[in-house]
Formats: sequence, C-alpha cells, structure tokens
Amino acid sequence: MRSGSPASELYLINSGEAEVVGVDVVLGQGDIVGEIGMFTDTNSHGADVRSLTDVEALRISRQTMMELYHRDPAIALQMTRLIVGRLTSA
Repeated sequence: MRSGSPASELYLINSGEAEVVGVDVVLGQGDIVGEIGMFTDTNSHGADVRSLTDVEALRISRQTMMELYHRDPAIALQMTRLIVGRLTSA
C-alpha cells in the first residue's frame, strides 16, 4: 500500500506481518490496515505499508464496510476506537 494511493478498501490480516513505514509499527494476524484512508476527505492512504513476510489478508471494499456499519453499530464503534487509537498514538 502506498501513501496517496486510493483508499477504496481495507485489509484484515489473516497471517504474516506488515509494517507501517516510518512509524515503527508492525501489524500481524487480526490487524486491520487501510481503514483511516477510507474516512478522509481525500480518500487516499496516508502511509506506506510493506510486507515483512508473506501476508494473507481479507480485502473489504468501502461499500461492504459501509453496509456493515449500517447493519451493526458495534462494528462502527470498534472501527472508531481503532482509528482514534492509531491517530492518538502517532
């Protein structure tokens, strides 16, 4: 994932590891990447992410994510907490 690229989907890591370049953050199984860009005015990714190992991830489109938000407010709350946590720790 490249900074500035369109954020039309997010990824849920099933296996492997990836790092957020320049932030010293390693993501692994169960982590989500690409979520912040889906909620920005530019709809683009704000950081480079590269794999450290072979990564298997589930791709979730913006449309699917929005449908899940409307169907289950608990998902929206969890995603909001994740985003706020990442923004306040950056």
